Amino acid sequence: MVKDLKGAKGVDKQTAYALSEIIKSTLSGYYEVQSMDALAAINNMVEEKLKAVCDDTKCLIELGGAMGTDLVVAGSISKIANTYGITLRLINTRGKDAGVSRRVSGKCTSESELINTAENVARKLAGGF
Repeated sequence: MVKDLKGAKGVDKQTAYALSEIIKSTLSGYYEVQSMDALAAINNMVEEKLKAVCDDTKCLIELGGAMGTDLVVAGSISKIANTYGITLRLINTRGKDAGVSRRVSGKCTSESELINTAENVARKLAGGF
């Protein structure tokens, strides 16, 4: 399951959503990817968690477990001065290893580099390079 990026300081929701779609597309080459939108109708707990802006690791573990997914990807994008930063975390939802298993980030200094940066961060998260 891939949760849409949280747009932080200096980044609008449309940009965060567009980059989320790029990350989902990139990760689909490594994993079976399900978006939050596609899974929202599965049960009431999922919908309630989504409405509550489930962003912390504990909540995402519960959400992923309720949906039967082993892994959840969550992250954010922010802009400080002229630098964009994208951070992703891979969260295991099952067993004694439940929690964040990997964090990766990338940065760029222009909007024109955001797509490449999002793809690169997703590949790094998946262990692609």
